[in-house]
Amino acid sequence: CIRHPGGKQGFMAHIGIKEPYYVITPNNCNELTFLILDGTDLSVKGYPPSSHNFQKAEKWLQAHSSIYTHALDWNAGIDTPQIEWLTAQLDEAQRNQKRVVIFCHFPLFVEAASNVRYVVGLVIMKVPNISPL
Repeated sequence: CIRHPGGKQGFMAHIGIKEPYYVITPNNCNELTFLILDGTDLSVKGYPPSSHNFQKAEKWLQAHSSIYTHALDWNAGIDTPQIEWLTAQLDEAQRNQKRVVIFCHFPLFVEAASNVRYVVGLVIMKVPNISPL
């Protein structure tokens, strides 16, 4: 979606973020955390063909295009390190009894998501009392 001369890394530097997924905790609000996910973590768009993310996404697309109708080059997914980060953030929020709002360009709930995002939906569903807005 985003076209920047420096690609994804250039855009992140331009807006001043170090990682494409991150936490925002509002000042004076110990009860709320915002998690911003990178729904294009695994993608053939926005990464140079020599990058790990591009190659892993391309390999996944080649292996699954005959299985999933949504396995198209404009689609994207979330890689294992981000899933692990999300799991850790949700575990920490649960321990600290914080409410969490999760933002992502793509649907996260199993009912609204394709199989590409099914794993993220399962991670989110393990948290008690969670529901879409």
